[in-house]
Amino acid sequence: MARLVNTDGTPYKRPVQPRFVVLVCQNVRSPTDERGCCKLRGSDAILERLKALRRERKLGSLFRATSTGCLGGCAAGPTVVVARNGGPDDRGDVVTYSGFRTDDVERLIDEHLVGGVPIERLIAKPEWLD
Repeated sequence: MARLVNTDGTPYKRPVQPRFVVLVCQNVRSPTDERGCCKLRGSDAILERLKALRRERKLGSLFRATSTGCLGGCAAGPTVVVARNGGPDDRGDVVTYSGFRTDDVERLIDEHLVGGVPIERLIAKPEWLD
């Protein structure tokens, strides 16, 4: 089997998969759309805060934060999804949050990602997801 190397000739090291992936809706709708949208409700600031705290606290092996299109729940957004990466026999867990705010980011990291306890008051109700 051939050994993988980087373009500079150093041995390739497979990146560490973080335990969680945090998806932040960045969907944009017209300001006149009655459902609203996550982008106009501040989802950019949520994503930037997640990324900043990940860097500051050196939590790269714990989670990755990324933008995504519509996750549903537009009227109750911003919507944030936390997915736990599972092993080969484990599909992981998924929690959908609605009404998420920048002020909730530290709590998400401390309570859900580190502590393992989802934030009950922010968990999306099925009727909120469209």
